[in-house]
Amino acid sequence: MSLKNVLYILCATPLLAISYFSNASEQDAPKLTMLMQNSQPKYFLPNDPRKGLCVEIYQALAERLKAQQVDSKITSKFLPIKRILKSVEINSNHIFCGAGRNAEREKRFIYSETAVYHVSNVVASHKNKTFQINSFDDIKDQQLVVGALYGTSSAAFVKKQTGVRINDSFLDLKTGLKAVRNERIALFYYHDLGLNFLIKDWQLPLKVVSHKFRTVPQWIIYSKRIDPNLHKASEQALKGMEKEGVIEEIWTRYF
Repeated sequence: MSLKNVLYILCATPLLAISYFSNASEQDAPKLTMLMQNSQPKYFLPNDPRKGLCVEIYQALAERLKAQQVDSKITSKFLPIKRILKSVEINSNHIFCGAGRNAEREKRFIYSETAVYHVSNVVASHKNKTFQINSFDDIKDQQLVVGALYGTSSAAFVKKQTGVRINDSFLDLKTGLKAVRNERIALFYYHDLGLNFLIKDWQLPLKVVSHKFRTVPQWIIYSKRIDPNLHKASEQALKGMEKEGVIEEIWTRYF
């Protein structure tokens, strides 16, 4: 090999190394994947002019993460809640907005320090019914069957109420609310954010009973395997959003 070729290789090698590590750094940059649930008005698909409560929270969070050189993306399709929870659990960079809190989930996930909004659990009934409901005892005494969405914290809460008859086989809200419309079940238990919106949006002959069984905060959840720096960046962004009133500004538009 000529001296000229040897000098060329020696000079080029550092440049190749710099290029390789630069590309590797870009590929290894922390990224957050923000998951969407088929739950309106929390989420709407990208082709819908409406954004959704959690989509707006995601977008505001993404802006602040970008300022910290953290890339993120919102998925473009809905997932059922069971799949969302599993995805967050096993994928270190997946997060989900709008999760209720319970002991079982505490073991599986890290919860954001900042609650992103609050919801109240209520029931919907057929508009022609005049049920007097001020407690779970009223539901039990009238032997009313309550529908709930499969796998949700709401369903788990109803199951804890002694003597209350529950049907939590519903995989989507439309099927559950149509069951109330068709009087297959008397009530459907869910949060006020969803029921008030969906009854109007789907033009169903239902009404929301005024009694609030409980009001609970909703959170962003992370995998317990999340990179600590990625988690720290997200939490800093959320705290900034709370301090600046961004979170409150978003959720007041939906309540």
